[in-house]
Amino acid sequence: MKIAWILALDLILGVEFAAGQSLGDLARQERERRAKQQQTAVEVTTDDLAKGKVEVNPPLDKSRLGDLNYLLQQLSRPRVSPELLRAIIPLKDQALPKVTSLLERTDPLERVAPAATLTVLGKSEGLATMARLLNDLTDAAQSASGKPATSEAATRQQLEINRQSGYALETTKLGVWRLTEGSALAPEQVVARLEKGPPIEIVGGVDNGQRLFNRALRDKDPNVRLGAIALIRVASGGNDFGFRADQVADQNEAAIQKITDFLINQRAAVMTQLAGKPKP
Repeated sequence: MKIAWILALDLILGVEFAAGQSLGDLARQERERRAKQQQTAVEVTTDDLAKGKVEVNPPLDKSRLGDLNYLLQQLSRPRVSPELLRAIIPLKDQALPKVTSLLERTDPLERVAPAATLTVLGKSEGLATMARLLNDLTDAAQSASGKPATSEAATRQQLEINRQSGYALETTKLGVWRLTEGSALAPEQVVARLEKGPPIEIVGGVDNGQRLFNRALRDKDPNVRLGAIALIRVASGGNDFGFRADQVADQNEAAIQKITDFLINQRAAVMTQLAGKPKP
């Protein structure tokens, strides 16, 4: 080990003499190089993800789990890992205002992980952000439906809408579940549920989500109502049934009844389809 260290030192000194630089200059350059590498590791572009160049959930540096700035940098990736969520929970009081400010990022995919983090911590601002994004993408998908992709650019745009929709849908589902059925859980319990699996589904089961949606659409928090109707719009092809997320339940009764009927009909259609399939 000592020999290798001496050889490395000789190499550094040789570079210094050859280039006329001081060891201080070399140390500064090395720090800058490492800083650039760190920055590159957390700045993930949509193109990088599309081309598969970036690992979505790289392992965290165990020595930096208490470094809030480091953990916040990791939230530039669209999918937040249970490991990262678990590391942020002990720092949540300091983290909440900083994570909330990350929702203002211009790249939609860079809002996904902060939104999921806030949701796990029991804050509905993240759910509202993803619900708005999901609404925008649902509208975009509706306007593009039925139109043939006439160019490579149009095809890429449609693929990007689909990809962003997938992230927004998953996070919105998490948020509606977290702030209704999961509202009594501590953040640590939510992370344990996410890690254990299976994926959270809120449309399905014996009532096709009627009970959960009835609760979410009547919730006192407008962010929860916004998340619920965004999911209904996805399921119904863009129909909001006249529901207004900024209005309380009493002003939305007619719309809620229409949504309940829609869920009942959806459930009946699924059961009819299953009954018509031959048994294996």
